[in-house]
Amino acid sequence: MLARLAACVLLLAASTAAAQPRVALAVGGGIQPAASGFSDSGDLHHPTFGFEAGEVTTRYGGGGGSVFDAGIRVRVVGYLALGTSVSLHSREGNASLDASLPHPFLFESPRRASLTVSGLDRRELAFHVPVLWLVPVGDSIELAVFGGPTIFRVTQDVVTGVDFTQRHPFDTVQLTRTRMAARSGTRTGFHAGVEVAYFFSDIAGVGGKIRFSRAELDLAGPVEAGGFHTTAGLRLRF
Repeated sequence: MLARLAACVLLLAASTAAAQPRVALAVGGGIQPAASGFSDSGDLHHPTFGFEAGEVTTRYGGGGGSVFDAGIRVRVVGYLALGTSVSLHSREGNASLDASLPHPFLFESPRRASLTVSGLDRRELAFHVPVLWLVPVGDSIELAVFGGPTIFRVTQDVVTGVDFTQRHPFDTVQLTRTRMAARSGTRTGFHAGVEVAYFFSDIAGVGGKIRFSRAELDLAGPVEAGGFHTTAGLRLRF
């Protein structure tokens, strides 16, 4: 009896889902309100330092930026769907440098100096492959819960060198200029989220999405890609 009832429920769900559109497109934009920073340390050598080496620590700030998102999904069976989407997150950030540089004449007497640089570009291109469970709420509203793997391609401007000036009696030192380069890396992580859409016709509507994604790469140091972001935009279904 229970088996027959379960079969009837599944058959009813399948027939209801079969009446729904099979393909849906989404495009939108939004913000990623926060992202974590990272830091990197390295030695600095100079002929006036002798056998000692200086150390420079660079701390890259986090912060938010804009997100563009576009994707497609195909209903497989019942309320189960598979999809793919791409999101692009970009922002500008700052970095602070703290240096400990040896004294030319006094052993183990480092001099401290600092410098802040701005305008460092950060771009995250993410390819998401979600598995979705679709929950229709009436004829006009649809809820989707999703998750799956994400491939991140991250490009980050990093500090590769720093220039300094020092004058007799060399008790102080000043950082004057940095050299920068763009570093890139690719890593697979994961994502999960929820989406709600309102359709004002059989084809067109609007929707919003909240997604969390994460992966860790090694660029100038351990870099966390992804985070929470929210987008909204156009929805089409066929």
